[in-house]
Amino acid sequence: MDKEIDALFGDVSRILGELQEVQDKDIEADFEYIRNYYGVPAHIGVCIEYSGGDKLMDGIIVSARGQYIIAILDDGHEYTFHPTWRLRYLESNGAVVEEVE
Repeated sequence: MDKEIDALFGDVSRILGELQEVQDKDIEADFEYIRNYYGVPAHIGVCIEYSGGDKLMDGIIVSARGQYIIAILDDGHEYTFHPTWRLRYLESNGAVVEEVE
């Protein structure tokens, strides 16, 4: 019985690994589309400044989904943004790389 369970967990781990590889490729394809179509420097780890709320909020891009970027802002929440809507793309030193309003 233990060998069957170990084999099952091994299969599940392998399948989850393969799914993660597909998901990573999809995310990178989404970022490539965003960069090419909208002309912004979007990719995982880029710092942003969001100006669409009551106050400016800093954040970091953590993913992409289709034509949207996913970022965690300094309030600790995850948000989905259109790449050209009230965002400034920043270098790690805070200098503006790309500003889109």
